[in-house]
Amino acid sequence: MTYRARVESPARLHFGFVWPVKGFGRRFGGVGAAVDHPGFVVEGAPSTDVDVEVSVEDDGGYHRSRVEGFAHRAVDLLDVDGVSLDVERVVPAHVGLGSGTQTALAVAEAVALAHGVELEPTDAAEHLGRGRRSGVGVAAYRDGGFVVDGGLPVEEGGGDASEGDGGKPEIQGHGVPDPLVQVDLPDCWRFVVVQGEERGNHGDEEDRLMQRLSSVEVDESYGSRALDAVYRQMVPGAVEGDIEEFGLGLGALGELNGDVYFEAGVQSERYVRTGVVESLVEMDEVYAAGQSSWGPSVYGLATEDVADDVAGCFTDVEVLAPESEGAVSKVQPL
Repeated sequence: MTYRARVESPARLHFGFVWPVKGFGRRFGGVGAAVDHPGFVVEGAPSTDVDVEVSVEDDGGYHRSRVEGFAHRAVDLLDVDGVSLDVERVVPAHVGLGSGTQTALAVAEAVALAHGVELEPTDAAEHLGRGRRSGVGVAAYRDGGFVVDGGLPVEEGGGDASEGDGGKPEIQGHGVPDPLVQVDLPDCWRFVVVQGEERGNHGDEEDRLMQRLSSVEVDESYGSRALDAVYRQMVPGAVEGDIEEFGLGLGALGELNGDVYFEAGVQSERYVRTGVVESLVEMDEVYAAGQSSWGPSVYGLATEDVADDVAGCFTDVEVLAPESEGAVSKVQPL
């Protein structure tokens, strides 16, 4: 039996890595959270070929081209004839909200559901080249929530199993990093996300910059400070609903990552938009502020009752709520 399928994904914020550099036995260890919008929405039905329509502003055809690429690869993976897709909403590309992984997984799920085939998000991610360094986006898509993944192994003798040629991690041999922690954040928490017109690093440029990070030497205390920030403050804060404790760890992790990025020369300052982050940090209503992925989106952590007031101090801003369900899908028999 075949179906008309509808898939709605969340977006995600990426707060940083536990181990952005080598020297700690593991590498990366993504930390982030699913947020309720702007997610990716697509409808799909079986077809003899791949056909894509985009019903929203398409940024010069970028989203259609991207969706077509993911759809062709999903069709090949599932060994089906084709799919007709209608994209109803997109996550802005390369602004720090996880557009690549959310788009890829939603497209793959729509193809699978349309043909009555089961497909695990991690299997789709590996085939579509997502989750190479961080497992946050895949876990956020699958189940939502606040996520800390386990990172990637470092081989004996100093080699790094997480890096391939040009700094691109190899999927073969380790797969998408599994979440060690995945817990819902309180419904009353909010992320005030200030966006921008520029685009964050991606593709080959991102690979090049991540390779530069591998040569950075950090103080021996870096590992313990990062672990403290994540596992002594963020994780207990998330589980216990303690926004102050969570915020202390979130701010510390962002500073640690930002300082490494600056030292490696992959950013000209601690954050891509240091002035905006500092403005957020100075506000009494904000518990922490930082940069999502490569930016330009930066966020401030606040509570629901004051988030709109914080947002009112900025332009090009959205208030995002934690998302605790992950992607949702519906099917209708044809």
